[in-house]
Amino acid sequence: FSKFLPRLGRRLTLLAAIFLVSGCTGQMQGFVQSADGRPMGTAVLEYRTFGLGTATFTVHMPDGEIFSGNATAVTETASGSDWGWAYDAYGNRAYIRTFGSQTVSTGTTVGSALGTYGHSMQCQFQGEIHGTGRCSISDRRYIDLTF
Repeated sequence: FSKFLPRLGRRLTLLAAIFLVSGCTGQMQGFVQSADGRPMGTAVLEYRTFGLGTATFTVHMPDGEIFSGNATAVTETASGSDWGWAYDAYGNRAYIRTFGSQTVSTGTTVGSALGTYGHSMQCQFQGEIHGTGRCSISDRRYIDLTF
């Protein structure tokens, strides 16, 4: 049994890596409003994520216009250094300086799309699993979304 554990570990690692880079699809609805705040109907946003902070999306508007575009998660990188003791396998120690950086999601995703009637759309979403979003259209309509 113990000779199969390394192979099982490699397979689980491979499955985890595939899961991290694979995407998912989803749908959300939003309320379309005119520039002066009048309700104009419901829009349906369909998306497909690719697991590395990127997505494609399509928005079906109540007037028949369809927007297609791309979105990207906004990230920030923090880096720093510190001094501390390091030990080797023989118990020797040295006072060394370490350096590191980490990239994390800010919880914001931005996107842009072009519509079949010639309009453009800019979107910003806040949240990763649940949140809100707003898409602004070049003719001053906008969509408020909750997911």
